[in-house]
Amino acid sequence: VIHRAPVVIAGTAYDAQLPAPVLVAGFTLGGFHFDAANMTFADETFDIVYAPYLISVVSDPVRVVQEMRRVCKPSGRIVILNHFRSSNPILSRAERAISPLTVHVGFKSDLDLPAFLAQAGLRPISIEKVNAFRIWSLVTCLRD
Repeated sequence: VIHRAPVVIAGTAYDAQLPAPVLVAGFTLGGFHFDAANMTFADETFDIVYAPYLISVVSDPVRVVQEMRRVCKPSGRIVILNHFRSSNPILSRAERAISPLTVHVGFKSDLDLPAFLAQAGLRPISIEKVNAFRIWSLVTCLRD
């Protein structure tokens, strides 16, 4: 079980107490903080790389995912929990309309999931709508 800890914007953390090597992007678990776009971990270190609520608040989400892929072991999992633009045309229009405002508070409200996955070179094995009102997506990918 991973307990929530204070958010570290554009950071990652590693906790040696977890049962398998897991990298959690965006949270402090063991007092270690790292730049999510430029991690100091060796290649292919972790079985799971998890980025909760991070992708829409970093300046270069594709670069962060490239780093996640680099530190993830082959056949490991890259898991992203984040808000992405709705596929509903009305909600999508609203998210695009408020995006210029949300950017000023550090959040991209109109990040397009299919375009992001294509740019990042990720192929999801599952995408689940989660959280209140099902506006967040839990995206699980296998590292190739």
